[in-house]
Amino acid sequence: MTTTLALTATPLLATSAGAPWAGVLAPLRGLAAASLAALAACLVLRPLRAWFGLAERIFLIAIPLWFLAASLVLAAR
Repeated sequence: MTTTLALTATPLLATSAGAPWAGVLAPLRGLAAASLAALAACLVLRPLRAWFGLAERIFLIAIPLWFLAASLVLAAR
């Protein structure tokens, strides 16, 4: 659920926030999406299971950072 919010709300927040915040939210959105895809790939493909921990840690860092940036965008309004 948090990933869905981060992926779908980024364009709305980025357009209303302005240039500096759009440059923060968009890469975090991409990082969250890529790490989620890596998590799924690590669960399905046996040779990638050794990388599961790294993909999970990246995902667990990217999502809270996105929420921090989104809350700063909303607070700056």
